[in-house]
Amino acid sequence: MIPLIRQFAGNNTTQVTVSPSLTLYFSYETCVAFRHNGELVASQNAWSSTTGKHLNAIPGYDKSEALPYEEFTGLLSEVCS
Repeated sequence: MIPLIRQFAGNNTTQVTVSPSLTLYFSYETCVAFRHNGELVASQNAWSSTTGKHLNAIPGYDKSEALPYEEFTGLLSEVCS
């Protein structure tokens, strides 16, 4: 599959669909969430209020379920390897 890249909430947000089972969400150049096999995994906002707005624009995002960034990146690494 050829990756599909689009903005999801205006400037500085990017959604990259890598395969039918994996979509990555970026705020600026940082991956802040991913959807794997339909399940959303997101990082807590460790950046700015703008990134918080980007996170809130991701369908299904729930701040109470967001992971610390180190834990999030560990899971992201597993999914992408």
